[in-house]
Amino acid sequence: MHRTLTVQSSVFGRLINGLTAANVDAHALLREFGIDREFLDDPEARILFRKYAAMFEMAAKRCDDDCFGLHLGAKAEPQMFDALGYAVMSCATMQAALHIACRYTRVLYGDEMRLHVEGDTAQLRFRILCPNAKSYRQATEDKGAHLQSIVQSLARTEWHPREVRFEHSAPGCSEEHRRIFRCPVLFDQEFNALTFDVALLEDKLAT
Repeated sequence: MHRTLTVQSSVFGRLINGLTAANVDAHALLREFGIDREFLDDPEARILFRKYAAMFEMAAKRCDDDCFGLHLGAKAEPQMFDALGYAVMSCATMQAALHIACRYTRVLYGDEMRLHVEGDTAQLRFRILCPNAKSYRQATEDKGAHLQSIVQSLARTEWHPREVRFEHSAPGCSEEHRRIFRCPVLFDQEFNALTFDVALLEDKLAT
């Protein structure tokens, strides 16, 4: 049996801003999914992950942007993620920051992350903890893109992964994925991951 997955209401801020920037009525979309705007003002409120993921899929259609999640994630900054974001920025090294992110990601999302190191290669692996995770393409691509964006904001020099992997199948065109990540992007993989040089873990943070 899979536990009921929820997300913290505060994470909806990025989604609402993305819809507003595309001139889509975000509050109307919230109402369609039975979510009161006032409910989101409570930072401790929890909302079913399936509603959150479904809103991403609908947002892509309303914005006429098949890469909505990818584009939204690419604009992410650590401070958008409340206390977890500030905790990550306060770490001394990239390794410490990623360990904090892996440990507490479930506070915000219905997912898990772990850092896998082998030889000179490191992978930041992430997955949604539900049986139909492959159907949540927009939310998953948002996660991958916002992880890259946050690592880049913490790094002292320009950074991008060696390779990105997604569990879901490739969309009709993946050129935008390669443009955002600036590396090979693989689909239908065993897990979602950003792959990078292990040396990054020892870097001091720019923050």
